[in-house]
Amino acid sequence: MKWEDLFLNGSLIDLDISFWRGQRKLLPEDLNLELGPAAERVFSLGRKRLIPREKMVSFQKVEHAARKAVDAASLPFPLSGARFIPTERVAELEMGLVALRFEFEDSARQFAFEYPQLRDEVRPVLVDAAGEVWRSIANSNGTNEVGREAFERQFLSRIESAYPDPRELSRKFRFRWRFFAITAPRNGTLTEETAIEATERARIRDSVRQKVTTQEEAEVRQVIASMATDLRAQLMGPISFVLEKVKRGESVNERSLSNLRRVCDRVKNLNFLGDVQLDQALKELQVSLVGVTAQEVRTVDGVRAQLQTAFTGVAAEIKTLAESDVESMATSLALGKRRFRL
Repeated sequence: MKWEDLFLNGSLIDLDISFWRGQRKLLPEDLNLELGPAAERVFSLGRKRLIPREKMVSFQKVEHAARKAVDAASLPFPLSGARFIPTERVAELEMGLVALRFEFEDSARQFAFEYPQLRDEVRPVLVDAAGEVWRSIANSNGTNEVGREAFERQFLSRIESAYPDPRELSRKFRFRWRFFAITAPRNGTLTEETAIEATERARIRDSVRQKVTTQEEAEVRQVIASMATDLRAQLMGPISFVLEKVKRGESVNERSLSNLRRVCDRVKNLNFLGDVQLDQALKELQVSLVGVTAQEVRTVDGVRAQLQTAFTGVAAEIKTLAESDVESMATSLALGKRRFRL
């Protein structure tokens, strides 16, 4: 069981999005302040907005949409912090990311064009903020007006230093991604002493190779088991939520049933491991939801009882799957093929 066997079925994706947040966090030491005990209890310089909040919303929305799209098409990959995406989902995801990148870059160009004007608009607000900060400190420490102008100049100077140079602004905005796989070394590296015979060196090399191979197989099994467990858990949550409502006789709304159907579709699309047991549980669950409406669940006793029976069975089955040990989940892996069978 090798890494290349796993990556026949998909790849890792690393999404890298960053943008200038338009904020500056000021600390007392930035302004050579020594706040007294009373002031420290009630006062904090905190973050100051350098750009109107609404100008950053478009970037935040695009980033949220991009990360949501990646999460919907992939599974957590425990060894790297990246996400594992099945090959069948790559083209669709990349199309969506390309569209979002265009939107992000358009917003960045517009922001760069407006940047000088935005700085001018915010400056009067920052001047007022400097006065408020001074008054807050003066009231807490009993300080008089002496030194106020110097303080406000330093305050504004520190704020101004946080603005990027317009010529460097474009470097603050980045939207990119990459697909990649990981591999294990085929040969261990070893520092050899000249006195060791050739046969001994060969024995040591073989020992290192075997160790690397054994570690790799264990890691691959752990990763496969982790992704399979995560996928099963994604289905278990919505099932348990609806089932508990039905058991307690509480109202089940259409939104809950629609969400469960969406989760079923998502889990089915991400079952690149070929988890036959999970696939069977999905089919049973989807059959039990065919034609069922929230109103029927609320008003028809037979439908409620039927749904409770079906959900209870499927929930128990998925719970058993989720608690399976690593070896039982990975032993039937078909090496060298385009699909895994757990």
